[in-house]
Amino acid sequence: MTAHRSHEVASIDSNTAPNGVNALSRTPIAMDIPAPPIGVQLSPVANKTATEAVEWYRSTLSVSVTTRYLKSATEAGELRCQIIAGKRRYSTAELYRFIVTRPSHTAAKKEHTA
Repeated sequence: MTAHRSHEVASIDSNTAPNGVNALSRTPIAMDIPAPPIGVQLSPVANKTATEAVEWYRSTLSVSVTTRYLKSATEAGELRCQIIAGKRRYSTAELYRFIVTRPSHTAAKKEHTA
């Protein structure tokens, strides 16, 4: 008598990773966002162009960024925008979320030894 093994074939969607998670969906990592500074009002309405967003950062949060930085972050999927009348528009709530989740570049640098 010969033992016969039955091989089960699982039907897996082409977009599903081996662990069963849809590879195309981006699940945001849960992160605590600090409250905005006193007096800063955040809005979910996407009403700022990239140039206006740069000015908002400078005047409201005293943070210096460029329009190129915002556009690069948008293209990389790190900063969300809405396309309205053919232009990228950003909400202050999203601008704030984006900037407070960036790594700090002011941390002390390690000394390199020879």
